[in-house]
Amino acid sequence: LRQLAVLGIWTFVGLGIVKSVANIIFAMFSGNRDKLQVIQPIQSKMIKTLDPVFLFSTVLSVTNMFLLSRIEEVERVLPRANQRFHATRALLLIGQGQITVLSAFVTSNAGANPVIKALQHFNIIKDVPFDLGIHQIRLLHSSLLCFECLMVAIVNHIVWKDPETYRRLDNTNS
Repeated sequence: LRQLAVLGIWTFVGLGIVKSVANIIFAMFSGNRDKLQVIQPIQSKMIKTLDPVFLFSTVLSVTNMFLLSRIEEVERVLPRANQRFHATRALLLIGQGQITVLSAFVTSNAGANPVIKALQHFNIIKDVPFDLGIHQIRLLHSSLLCFECLMVAIVNHIVWKDPETYRRLDNTNS
């Protein structure tokens, strides 16, 4: 039953390893300009396939973290565990979901972008006032993550301030 409880976390870790290995392999082959034209379509297809799956596993992992923190043994050792990990769970969801949402606004191929088409159809925008390629989207995502990590660090500093928790954890580990 305990292994079943952490299945979401194991799924998240397993898919994370697969995605990281694939990104490393693509980065190695992208260094060769001759192979770049062959690698980019494959990488794009793989990212479009893996990102929604990874987002689902992230949500599953966060749900598992929420359920595990409500177990009586965990609550006894680490009171308010659920409250203390809200910021970390939010960062997990933002980190994965944000790149997916931002990628929907890639305008390098604006005629084929369904989000831009929908915004134009409902007269929200007439022309695309910006030009965002995938590299600009990734840079924006990385920059936003820096600020979001700062917010998580501040929230964690406030929530974990209770010195009694540290004493209790030290006594449990001894």
